[in-house]
Amino acid sequence: MVLFGVLFGVLLIITIPKIRRFNLANQAAITAQARGEFAAARETFTHWARTTKVPGISATARHNLRLVRPSGKFAASRVPDRHNTRAIRSNSLGALSAADIALAYALNNQLGDAERWLRDSEARVEQVAAGPLRAR
Repeated sequence: MVLFGVLFGVLLIITIPKIRRFNLANQAAITAQARGEFAAARETFTHWARTTKVPGISATARHNLRLVRPSGKFAASRVPDRHNTRAIRSNSLGALSAADIALAYALNNQLGDAERWLRDSEARVEQVAAGPLRAR
């Protein structure tokens, strides 16, 4: 039991600074995206999605990468939705991810697909509200 406590403490010491660095970089990339600096945002999100071993960070980075707009079209539909990954479920990003994909389809005037993803988002909210045992 003591060994577990020590290992957990070491893990926290290693992970917390990574989370803080990611939060700063993530906020800067979101700000860059809002200013229209899509290449800078894409580079930051891609870096964190590929290099970190912290599942919550990589899931959030992939989620944000999905929203980066390439050459005139909103990009959410070009990255596959990964609702079933454990990190997406544990960070409750599944419903938000589906809603973001719906928004991207709507902005691209693909309203049928947008409605389908919005219904999927609502279903995911209900799964989360039902609790972790029913959501699987």
